[in-house]
Amino acid sequence: MTFDKFAAAAKQLEHITDCTIEACSYGVQIITEAYMANDDGSCIERGRGLVLLTMEQIEDTRWSAPGPWLLQSFERGFEVKHQGFTRYAMPEEIARYKSAEQEGATC
Repeated sequence: MTFDKFAAAAKQLEHITDCTIEACSYGVQIITEAYMANDDGSCIERGRGLVLLTMEQIEDTRWSAPGPWLLQSFERGFEVKHQGFTRYAMPEEIARYKSAEQEGATC
């Protein structure tokens, strides 16, 4: 699977709003984007997760296609309530965030 196809497939997964993948000296780095929310949805923020794979891991079929493993850094953050975020933002919350961001009024 090419990097472009991998990124396009990743964007089809629930919660992933963007994905980039590029080669680097040790293998590849995959950056995923998802929007996070606090319990009541009053604070929404765009987050990015980084996954680094070595050349050996790239050849392993477990990592050859996008999957929930791309969201592991977000899941770990929710477990410890990093910066108060406990869940993924819902589509309507993301739309509200983007609208407020254009107006310069985010949490």
